[in-house]
Amino acid sequence: MDGIGLLSEALQPDKRVFSFTSAGVWETATDPLVRHWESFTRVNRLAHNEWLAAKKNQSLEQYEWALKGQTANGAGLGISFGKAMADATGKPVGLIPASHGGTSLTQWSYEDKAKGDESLYGALLERVRRAGGNMRGILWYQGESDAGAVGAPDAYGKCFERWLKELRCDLGNPTLPLVAVQLGRCTLYEAGNKQERGRNWDTVRRAQYELPDTVPNTGVTSAIDLGLSDAIHLSASAQIRLGKRMARCILGLDKNYSGPRVTGIEQIPSDTEVGIVRIKTKGVAEGWFPADNIVGFGLYTASGDEHPVNHVFNAAPDRTDPRSLIVKTNLPIGNGDILGYGIGMSPSCNAVDKDDMPLCAFEWKL
Repeated sequence: MDGIGLLSEALQPDKRVFSFTSAGVWETATDPLVRHWESFTRVNRLAHNEWLAAKKNQSLEQYEWALKGQTANGAGLGISFGKAMADATGKPVGLIPASHGGTSLTQWSYEDKAKGDESLYGALLERVRRAGGNMRGILWYQGESDAGAVGAPDAYGKCFERWLKELRCDLGNPTLPLVAVQLGRCTLYEAGNKQERGRNWDTVRRAQYELPDTVPNTGVTSAIDLGLSDAIHLSASAQIRLGKRMARCILGLDKNYSGPRVTGIEQIPSDTEVGIVRIKTKGVAEGWFPADNIVGFGLYTASGDEHPVNHVFNAAPDRTDPRSLIVKTNLPIGNGDILGYGIGMSPSCNAVDKDDMPLCAFEWKL
């Protein structure tokens, strides 16, 4: 959420999009929007300084890399989001960046509110207060740290629901809109723990996908098909696409739109030995792309393991209804097997609709 893309590839400022800077002043939004080294909130400034000190202790090379990153990296989704919102509403947009990379949901605990700007939650509230209040919505992209922590993935969904309820209360708006990003790809794993870490990643993604089904006035989009600038962070061009996705999602909340969603899956009888499944969806603009060889689908056993003999060999839009998808497998899918999309830490995915809204990662037991 901080934005780690190359600044050389960042969007140019737009006079309609403003940012409340880390130092606490309104200015035309210019990447990097998040500049912790100049933050007026203690928790962000001190955590940044501790991070730099840790890099320096590792090696001079690591320290110089970290310093260089402050001037070379920092392109994020904020300006893209703001431009899309301004285009749609005809009104200027104010952004209040309050993120801090590498943090878990526990570190954002509302129970630390009394600590003021020595806590991430307290610092968030202080930023909103100084910026003038009257928040219109929240953009949330977080969860990687929870996906990597023991026990945290299973609790993520309920904890986040409670966190949002408390934040809405503290901001004085019980229905404040929120759009979350389903976790993107990550290649930070060792060969021996790839499957276990992947399952944790899937658990957090599942909780994020289910958020609009359990909490009113929330939406979710995904970064799972977007390019990376390193092993875990989105590239500048990916951030630009994601900002537009979040704008489309939040603009549609009053119409009960939360991006493309799977509504049902049915297995179609076939005269051949192959399995044919139709995936029905809603919230899709015109139809799915690409026209053939949509990648990202997989078949799994009831225990979550990759199916030993039955595999997906093709997926494409349904010719009779382009808002549906046809997935073909080697054999008919057995009762209790799971069809998944975007499973694991670093899946290859590419399904989007005409408006570049993605198919979120999901699992469906047949």
